[in-house]
Amino acid sequence: MGCFTLPMLERRCVIGKKISGIDPDGTETEREDAERNWLEKHPPVKPKSDEEREKLAARMRRLRGIPS
Repeated sequence: MGCFTLPMLERRCVIGKKISGIDPDGTETEREDAERNWLEKHPPVKPKSDEEREKLAARMRRLRGIPS
């Protein structure tokens, strides 16, 4: 599983089943490199526009059978 540093925890990224942290037993240099690589592999999620959020909300209402 590994550990997560503060910058990793603060990153707004997609979280999936296979996400894992970095090795806590490595040297400081190895942990810094691992953290940098982890942050590169997990880019931040772009905020959605109001239009995109409304489209997603309408789709969820339709899927759940909630009248508009």
